[in-house]
Amino acid sequence: MSSMGYFGSAVVVALLGTLVAWRLQPPPPLESASPPVPRPTRLTAADCNGTAWPKPVTFTEEQRQQFASDGFIVLRDFLTAEVVRELVQELHHLCATWPGPMDPKFDCFRSGSWLRSDVSRDFLYHGPVGKTVSDLLQVPAVRIQEDGYFLITGKRAGQPWHTDMDQYGGVFSEFHRATRAAAVWIPLTDVNHTHGGGSIIVARGGPNTNCTGKSGHWSKRHRGLGALPDPSCEEVVNKGAVVHSFRAGDAIMWHPWMPHRTQPSSTERLSWYARIVAADAVFCNHEYRAKTGNRQARCQHRLSPGQQAHSVCFQQIHPLLADEVMERMHPSWQAPVVQPTPIGDLWYHLKCAWDRLRMIQRRGLWSPKSLDRPECID
Repeated sequence: MSSMGYFGSAVVVALLGTLVAWRLQPPPPLESASPPVPRPTRLTAADCNGTAWPKPVTFTEEQRQQFASDGFIVLRDFLTAEVVRELVQELHHLCATWPGPMDPKFDCFRSGSWLRSDVSRDFLYHGPVGKTVSDLLQVPAVRIQEDGYFLITGKRAGQPWHTDMDQYGGVFSEFHRATRAAAVWIPLTDVNHTHGGGSIIVARGGPNTNCTGKSGHWSKRHRGLGALPDPSCEEVVNKGAVVHSFRAGDAIMWHPWMPHRTQPSSTERLSWYARIVAADAVFCNHEYRAKTGNRQARCQHRLSPGQQAHSVCFQQIHPLLADEVMERMHPSWQAPVVQPTPIGDLWYHLKCAWDRLRMIQRRGLWSPKSLDRPECID
């Protein structure tokens, strides 16, 4: 090859390298300053801003059996008015200050708040949620997977029918399907489902149907094979629809595989939610898409699939562990808000392709695509 040919090839390689480097360049950070340093709040082990904490709920065996059958349970007067006021104030603060865009289905949706919100953290530490879920699931200890706040008005539609973060075949996108867990939803404003709307609609018995997905894209879970398309779930879920009215501070807890949706609202509705797992939950997947897409706070851990989730990133909230509390309260604690990056997107798609190849060995070459991960379903 002539010298001109070598030169031309070198120019092409340099241009391609420049293009690749440009495409893989991460976006500018969402925050110009470091995340806030942990500080104590008025929510202490002794009381909530001078008023007594509400007592955790204990369940009868009949109530647990009903939960197993229906997939949900409603708790009236779960929180006091003082606790609700603290959470409402924090909701407005986080909606105003949390960096990054929001889910367009809501006027405000901030998730993973306990990782950087002092009030959210101390509510989980000292409030009744952890011990109540522990008693409901009959497990000795529980950990927090995610929490957050919703604000919705008549301007937004909220969520259609869906199941929470089970697209990889497990529980809450990060844990093996055998994990004992529950979702908690607490309205922070009164919700009248016949006047104003804004409630949460659940499907009675929904978790027992094994339906997974969302409106128009339903599948059914199959042992060892993951989820296979099944449009009949749409009718099953709609037939089981149940809607309740709530007072601020009530709560509803449901199985992690519960199909649910937002009831359209003509008024302003505020709420808090959490996803709680048993302390021995087995980690199965590093969640990327939801956490970056929803601009969640990041907590880096070194867990590998198959390990128990013994990490402050999934902190044990009942009973509290002194070493994890110390780590979360240390001045060096950092939980920056994450966003998608080109390299992160590339790695995510490569991982999904690898998982599909592994699942083809079980489901067949021409089987429908899915995101199921063997580590989450075996």
